[in-house]
Amino acid sequence: RIVGGIMLNLNATAAQVPQEVARLDATTQRQLNANAAVLVRGLRQDLDMTTGEFATYVGLTPTLISSIEEVQINVSYALVADIAHRAGKRLNIEYR
Repeated sequence: RIVGGIMLNLNATAAQVPQEVARLDATTQRQLNANAAVLVRGLRQDLDMTTGEFATYVGLTPTLISSIEEVQINVSYALVADIAHRAGKRLNIEYR
């Protein structure tokens, strides 16, 4: 998934998120939020889980998972990578 010139794939851990992507401009943040929603919802649906079940599975609150899926909060690459890691996936970030 392309986010502000950066491609997100499930192949890297939160610790591997480059420092350069820690600070985002407003447009890139909105794009990241939207793509994180798709990614998190996709992870949850691939596991055939409800929001509550997925939240428990990844050790987070249902409110946080729901807020991400509904694009109600600003997320970081590290948070998305952490959720992916907790779901048994890795997040890969490629610059385009």
